[in-house]
Amino acid sequence: APAIREIDRTTDKILNKMSNPNRPGNWYRAGLVVGHVQSGKTGNFVGLANKAMDCGFKIILVLTGMYNDLRSQTQGRLDKGAIGRITDPDDQNYKKHIGVGKYNGHPNIVNLTSSKLKGDFGSQKTDIGGILSATDPTIMVCKKNTAVLNNILRLFSQHGVVADDGLPIIPNIPLLVIDDEADSASINTEYNKGEISRINSKIRAILSLFER
Repeated sequence: APAIREIDRTTDKILNKMSNPNRPGNWYRAGLVVGHVQSGKTGNFVGLANKAMDCGFKIILVLTGMYNDLRSQTQGRLDKGAIGRITDPDDQNYKKHIGVGKYNGHPNIVNLTSSKLKGDFGSQKTDIGGILSATDPTIMVCKKNTAVLNNILRLFSQHGVVADDGLPIIPNIPLLVIDDEADSASINTEYNKGEISRINSKIRAILSLFER
């Protein structure tokens, strides 16, 4: 279908502008993708997440709006389009293969969040050390909420190594952050330079926690 070819083309274009996840050392690459309302932005970043995992990105963090229903809805799209199974533990079809999961040889993708309404990060027991040392990629869909972002920071930084500046850093694990609504809550809206708004500062801290 033309729509699928278009997603294939645009996601390739975006992927080519991203850093190679296997590039050694400490690096950071940021970019902005603009799309009209209802133009298939979610389909685009689901496709991009798949290609990024194929290339070697290990953790995909999708930041959605500020509400549970939006987060859960976005997780549902990633369940079908990337993870390939039902992630809601309360669903009678929990773990059943759906969407891309029905293809032979679909890789195992760990989910740290679920499509349950309150399935945000922290809703399920998580062995972060195991996730970082395993070869399987991981997807987490989180809302932009200070407590949730704090949780991510706290749990992941326990597995970092202490860098020269005394702060923990996670080496060799390429992280891709997809900020679904970058114009909502992510921007530093504080007027005074010293007061970076809370969500913005948490996102910055997560980005600087990962070496890649």
